[in-house]
Amino acid sequence: MTDEELRAFVADARRQVEANLAEIDEVDVAVLPARIRAEVEAARRECVELLASLSDEAIAAEIAAAMYAGRPLTPAEVAAIGKRQ
Repeated sequence: MTDEELRAFVADARRQVEANLAEIDEVDVAVLPARIRAEVEAARRECVELLASLSDEAIAAEIAAAMYAGRPLTPAEVAAIGKRQ
């Protein structure tokens, strides 16, 4: 993967996460049962954390490489990458 391909891949990943976050933000969590509300709030936090990670080029490169290989990282793995940087 060239640097240009990696940047394009990361930009696409950011757009996807932003779209997911926009959909989550449309949900009125106040009307949801507590268990589902907690799941929606956790999904929102994961999207926000992933967006923050994708803003750091070194972290984004590692995340993108895993995604490109067809192995999306868990939120815990993304957090661990961020701590190593």
